[in-house]
Amino acid sequence: MLRLICITALAVGCATAETSIPKDAVEVESGVYKYTDSTGKTYTYKKSPFGVVKSLDKPAAQTAESTPAKPATPSKAAAPTATPFGDVKAPATPQAVKVSDRGDVLEFERPSPFGSYKWKRKKTELTASEREEWERSQKHSDGASGTKE
Repeated sequence: MLRLICITALAVGCATAETSIPKDAVEVESGVYKYTDSTGKTYTYKKSPFGVVKSLDKPAAQTAESTPAKPATPSKAAAPTATPFGDVKAPATPQAVKVSDRGDVLEFERPSPFGSYKWKRKKTELTASEREEWERSQKHSDGASGTKE
């Protein structure tokens, strides 16, 4: 019984020890603060719905020899997209969508981790991405067939 009381008291004590933003911290962005302590370490404090999150900043000073050479102009596919959950990288290669023309209806097929994903759509009800895939498949089939004159 005594163990249970001690463990409960310890758990309650840890739960109430919240991280707070120091008074000397500098606001960098809305809800983001930077603070350098007496040892010289820089911390970032971010306000979240669950409280304040504290993280240690990595030193940004790196020599040119230690970093690999980067291309002068990054490709559009390599540019990360900002989301509320962080930056998301685009897939290295665009997903190959197979389009089959069945008269008034187009059949789409895309590979997925759980097998191929198939769907049908009327030509009059296509979304913008489906229309792009259809046009891409038409160009590909025209180029592969090689029209003879």
